[in-house]
Amino acid sequence: MSLPRTRRLLLLMWCAALSAQAASFEVLTIGLGGASAAMGRSGVAVPGSLEGVFNNPASLASIRGGVSLLGSFNPYLDMSLWSAVASFTVDRKFTLAFGAYGLAYGTMTGDIRFNGDPGRALASGDLIASATLGLPLGTLLKLPFLIDLGGTAKYASQTLDSVQLTAVLFDAGALIGFGNSVSVLSLGFAAKNFGTVGGKAGPSAPTVLAAGAAWRLTPGAAFSMKLMADGETEWAATGFRGAFGAEIGLLSLVYLRGGYLLGADTAATRGFTTGVGARLRISQMQLRLDYAIVPLGELGGFQHNVQLGVTFDVRPKATPKPES
Repeated sequence: MSLPRTRRLLLLMWCAALSAQAASFEVLTIGLGGASAAMGRSGVAVPGSLEGVFNNPASLASIRGGVSLLGSFNPYLDMSLWSAVASFTVDRKFTLAFGAYGLAYGTMTGDIRFNGDPGRALASGDLIASATLGLPLGTLLKLPFLIDLGGTAKYASQTLDSVQLTAVLFDAGALIGFGNSVSVLSLGFAAKNFGTVGGKAGPSAPTVLAAGAAWRLTPGAAFSMKLMADGETEWAATGFRGAFGAEIGLLSLVYLRGGYLLGADTAATRGFTTGVGARLRISQMQLRLDYAIVPLGELGGFQHNVQLGVTFDVRPKATPKPES
């Protein structure tokens, strides 16, 4: 991406920050995560995923393992997209996660000159800090099907030179799942980024209503398959975004992924996505690596997501009963 085009992008974001009716914090519409981004950015209906911090807070309710960590640092145009999330599952009764993610634009010299002034360095970036609670309601009530609920509170800050905008936003989501250890069909719903921007209530952030479906087939340890479809629309805005994704797992070790994005998008991303993932289990620890390639549509080029994660199963092992 050329430097003039980057400046135009920053200028548009600055204008959005000054307009009460325009959407700000467009970082919230960029596809984060390594697995979901590779599958068309679909993931609203996936249970047991730490990427639910970005897609659906209810996904955290069924996370397996006591402590999970997830992080990424990726180039995005002439900027850097990063994320860091940690979750703690308490005796399978609830999951609490804390996350931070954002977009760093770096410093650029301004174009405006006045009376010989060579211009100023524009320090800019987006920062989102979040806290998420996931509740496996179906498990707690001992129901024969899955009901997961979740909520996220977020503090958002957007800075462009001397202009700063802050917001307090909230997400809420639910998951319903039916099936067994071999086949599971799940439906997900989420409302994201509702709250106040600059101390004023209203839909001036990219507020989103989303719904999706996911089907997972695991006939054995040697093979697994996952199919997903999502749809979402922004509150008080026209346009619809759709996402389709598929994943094939081999030997619970290597995962091949692909997807497709369609419809209008504020980040101008549409088209085919692809990626790979790897899992490695060492005793009570599982390491994960995910990579995704997402097209940038009218902006040109691709977004590359590289994500690292680790999960620790810290639950104590059951003590064998003494023989009588």
